[in-house]
Amino acid sequence: MGTLTPSRFGSFDGDTSFELPIPGLLADIDSGSGSIRMTDEFLEAPAAVRARLLQQWMRGLQSLKDAAVVDMFRDRSSARPSLSIVQQVEVFKRDCHDDGISCPGDLAVLLQRY
Repeated sequence: MGTLTPSRFGSFDGDTSFELPIPGLLADIDSGSGSIRMTDEFLEAPAAVRARLLQQWMRGLQSLKDAAVVDMFRDRSSARPSLSIVQQVEVFKRDCHDDGISCPGDLAVLLQRY
């Protein structure tokens, strides 16, 4: 087994932290569907611990989602080079809606960040 390192969206909490993987995030990459099924160990943890963990995970997941949406925009807009950036954003927002993906309101900011 390899060395565990923090993801690019999170970090270990000082010298006292010893993070271990907790199963529960499930995905079918082919269909693009996912679900959450947390372990009894997680569900039996104190409420404050669960809330803190979920908050940290959600922050990391949101960063991953933002980066994926930007990649998706770049993939799709490259196929429409004749459109202005404003038109590309509008078409992309419709595409997201049609695909059932929430498009962030700050898309322009995300395009600069990622």
